[in-house]
Amino acid sequence: MNREVVFHDLGRVHYRASERIQQLLEQDVQLHNRQYLLALEHNPVFTLGKNADRHNLLWSEEELAKKQIQLFETTRGGDITYHGPGQVVVYPILNLHQIGTNLGDFVRGLEESMIRTTARFGITSEQIKGDSGVWVRMESSFSKIGAIGLHVSKWITTHGIAFNVNPNLRHYLGINACGFEDRGVVSVSSLLQENAPTLQEVKTILIDEICSHFGLSLKVPPSPTQSVSVIVFRKSPNGIEILMMKRVPEDGGWWQSVTGMLDPGESKTQAALREVFEETGLTGDLIDLNYQHTFIIPKERLGFPFSFNTEQCFALKVGAPQAPIILSKSEHEAYEWTTVEKAKTLTPWDGMRIMLDRLLDLINH
Repeated sequence: MNREVVFHDLGRVHYRASERIQQLLEQDVQLHNRQYLLALEHNPVFTLGKNADRHNLLWSEEELAKKQIQLFETTRGGDITYHGPGQVVVYPILNLHQIGTNLGDFVRGLEESMIRTTARFGITSEQIKGDSGVWVRMESSFSKIGAIGLHVSKWITTHGIAFNVNPNLRHYLGINACGFEDRGVVSVSSLLQENAPTLQEVKTILIDEICSHFGLSLKVPPSPTQSVSVIVFRKSPNGIEILMMKRVPEDGGWWQSVTGMLDPGESKTQAALREVFEETGLTGDLIDLNYQHTFIIPKERLGFPFSFNTEQCFALKVGAPQAPIILSKSEHEAYEWTTVEKAKTLTPWDGMRIMLDRLLDLINH
């Protein structure tokens, strides 16, 4: 048996990126007998399980776009659910044989770990026979505080649990959560109000309870590397224009914003300004988009073990809108000033689309 688990506390991760992470780590568990436990948050998304009924999605595509909530089909079990900031998501990428359990006991163990976590904060929660997840008894019905949805292949688990600390509960109005029309959703924050713990405090206890229940020992690897991403924009008579640059073919050939790693001793702000100047020759006013996300760098680029990178996101308003662009030819072969909507179609990255939405929100408000 192997009860040593590599633990990655990843912060914010795009849902599509999390699927890629799970796919790569699942392969690693199968080939190299390593085990993983991931803790993270997602951007607002609705996810459809294998058995989902689309009638439980109550909002139209237009409403989802307006509220900036994405929709994904998944391989996990269950119906439709919500993930978003303020929710602790835990993905155990484990071989059940190696930790000495079966699927039924594993599901119950995850639910019991969430129940013990709520108890640590004075909240009574329970399981309901026949209904997955963890529930809090309210005046007229039960409300869910913790959801579970797994996928298992060759005894290796992916997906996992979502525990509500302080998410935007209004987003649940867009679905019949987990297929229930007559039950609500609560969070630690909605129950405890000003006495609610922080997300980090809840996350620490939840991971501790999971490890205690299954007898797991955590191995914590080095923290993710740090990088910056900067959307360069200017104002024109036609509105906001975004600078998009095409990477050289040997480095992917995709369209993107300015990106780069932090140099030793450099702050993220310094790195952002330096990278913009090195890649474009431009200067301007830097805007912190107050957003960061984490993604995996696969073995094809770095070799084992897998590496994670956390990217801080900025925008830069060009000081001289007609200033010439001086590309770094070793990185980019072409550039284009384009509309926000076209930039969203050019980029292959969800992260940049979210950055563009945040930039528009800042400009409009």
